[in-house]
Amino acid sequence: MAIIPYFCLALAAAAFDDFSGPQKGEPLPECSIKVIIGPDKGKTVKYKEPLGDKAAVLIFVHEITRPSVGMSRSVINYAVKRKKDGLESTVVFLTADPTETQDWMKRARRALPTGINVGISTDGIEGPGAFGLNRKMQVTALLIKQKYVVANFALAQPSPNSDVKKIGNAIAKMLGDEKMPTERELGLGGNRMAMNKSQISDGDFRALLGPVIRKTSTPEEVETAAAKVEEEVKKNPALRKRLFEVTNRIIDAGKLENYGSEKAQEYLTKWSKELAPKKDDKKKTAKEENDRKK
Repeated sequence: MAIIPYFCLALAAAAFDDFSGPQKGEPLPECSIKVIIGPDKGKTVKYKEPLGDKAAVLIFVHEITRPSVGMSRSVINYAVKRKKDGLESTVVFLTADPTETQDWMKRARRALPTGINVGISTDGIEGPGAFGLNRKMQVTALLIKQKYVVANFALAQPSPNSDVKKIGNAIAKMLGDEKMPTERELGLGGNRMAMNKSQISDGDFRALLGPVIRKTSTPEEVETAAAKVEEEVKKNPALRKRLFEVTNRIIDAGKLENYGSEKAQEYLTKWSKELAPKKDDKKKTAKEENDRKK
């Protein structure tokens, strides 16, 4: 028997860390959903068979966070607009405590998609075994047609901006559109959600910083997430300014130890110093503030 070197096994394992759920071209397995909100409220329904040959969006939310819920809501709101084109939509929450999650869903119903079935997997936090879902993800979004997966989006760090665009474009393509949906059609509000040079949305900021300061992130995961933050900072002055202000506010309040691991705290301390605005930027900011007060 051939012996496979350990580093090869490690590489293979790392490659599969990004996979969650059936991949493009694979048949859709069956699953059961306890519907909490929507047309089948109070029922436990089988998902696959009622689809027939329809196109569908099926979103599994592994972890309830503002980015995961916000991104899912935006995608589904767009999908609901395409119902007239034969598109079905469903959101499924994975949880180890169905009662607590059900109570949260009822409290947060205004933040959840409307007009579709929103429910809880009857298979617990792992989800239906045949799907092979990955608990390291926050969201797994599947696009389905004729009971086969057309596209798979496994998202460890969902962005309420860029990921909505990616999935929205894939939905349009699945439905045979020649033109991709606009930001307005996707409910992104154009300038409000754009990661542009003048502003950054709360959702995008949290989605970017969250993986850095998450208590469960390993040092390697913090390094990867921090590198992504620093790459965005180079392109986005608004992000640079906000990150400088937030990190200094945390440190000045003596709350640094409350945010993430030691590795994360090293980055927060670093950013609180390195991202200080230049003299020209300070003058510009002061002028803008004076102009605003006039």
